[in-house]
Amino acid sequence: MTDPIQAHSSKRIVPFYRRWYFWLTALATLATLYGGWRWMVTPHVNPHPQKKVVVRGVFPYERGWELRIRRDFSTRNSLCDVTARVFLIFPMADVARETWIEIPVIREGDNRYTFTYYEDHFVPGLCEWAGRFTSFGIFQNGKNLQGGAILGLNRQYNQITYECHWSDRLVPGVSKSARERRLACSNELGRTNRFDPELAHNDVNFIFIPKVRYDYYDTNGRIQSTWKEGDE
Repeated sequence: MTDPIQAHSSKRIVPFYRRWYFWLTALATLATLYGGWRWMVTPHVNPHPQKKVVVRGVFPYERGWELRIRRDFSTRNSLCDVTARVFLIFPMADVARETWIEIPVIREGDNRYTFTYYEDHFVPGLCEWAGRFTSFGIFQNGKNLQGGAILGLNRQYNQITYECHWSDRLVPGVSKSARERRLACSNELGRTNRFDPELAHNDVNFIFIPKVRYDYYDTNGRIQSTWKEGDE
């Protein structure tokens, strides 16, 4: 007859770290920590935003163009930075996290439009999410004709005017006859944006100038520019 004490002592003792429920607990703990970190660095929509910005303006809708607006946000707490990598492998620098939202543009009749957004669209949270800039995109039949940041919206400017025209440019690195036509819009034309502290909104006007900037090579092989009348 087998001695029960001897039989018990002869059993193999399995270390705790080799038992299946140890690894299951470890994996669950890591998953919980990772999920919590992802939740903290993810921007969350503010249920009660206060910093409202209203923008109104004029846009040449009669040309068949579409105006799209978006607002970009980024983190300010370095703890939430991500590592930018070259070829997705080699670390280059730590940069802020970024995200953006599409802002609906409401056409109010004729060529007038309006859009509204909130500076505090996201709860700042641990990562201190904050707005960076507002940008525009001009599209035709789904093709992006032009885009860029709208400068001045964070100030109390009454009117920001962008003058747009066609730019018939040489294609760099290709034959001297290769060309492409782009829409160019800029507010850096010497116009002073009017300031009116009593207004609670901004005006952004896009004006199309029926001219084309034409780039060409002179006799010395240097690129020169001239203007031609007409928009096509």
